[in-house]
Amino acid sequence: MKVEKIKHVDKLRIATLANGFTLVEVMASMAIIAIILVGMLLAYQRTIDGVIVQNLRERGYAVAQRHMEELLASIQEPNNINLPLMDDIDPAFNWQLDLKRKTLETAVPESDLSNTIIQAKVTVKCESADMKEMRPIELVRYFGTHGLKPIAGHAVAVPITPEYSEPDWYQDLRQKLGREPTIEETLKYLVESGEVPPELKEELDFLKQAEQEEAEEEELDPCSV
Repeated sequence: MKVEKIKHVDKLRIATLANGFTLVEVMASMAIIAIILVGMLLAYQRTIDGVIVQNLRERGYAVAQRHMEELLASIQEPNNINLPLMDDIDPAFNWQLDLKRKTLETAVPESDLSNTIIQAKVTVKCESADMKEMRPIELVRYFGTHGLKPIAGHAVAVPITPEYSEPDWYQDLRQKLGREPTIEETLKYLVESGEVPPELKEELDFLKQAEQEEAEEEELDPCSV
């Protein structure tokens, strides 16, 4: 009996293999293969994007290095500070030079600026819409107190400029509105908080009303120039 059962099972296996796979088995196999292929394609695409971005970063760093070397070689304060400029050799990149004098020891600089240094920072950005997005590249170097020659007519290179910080009330107003406040909103907030005298607010409102009336008169008078 056992031998006959074994022979019967073997015949069923042979018959199943001869008939092929079922539709469910084929669909399940295709789904598994599709999942594997999608994962491989995504990994391949990420690899390609990484190579492209790395190539852009190398080109951007070459732009920053070249302009920094020009500054080091000339030792001259340029006129194009804080201006974004297109690179002459690689037009896909814009570069900007920022110069700032900083104090070393105390918050108050000496009269001869002996306790200050000049920070030079070159920022490079990729402005081409056909290329991948790239984070800005920053290259920083430092010069001594008189490390740069001043622009003609100036007594010193990179004079110290006071740093401006927004007052707390302006930050609170911006956070309250969720955007940059207008002049009217800022003035109203200052009057309500007591920062601006009401007389000044009335005078400003009077001037604004006079300008509006003048504009309306010009619109009504076709002969006005």
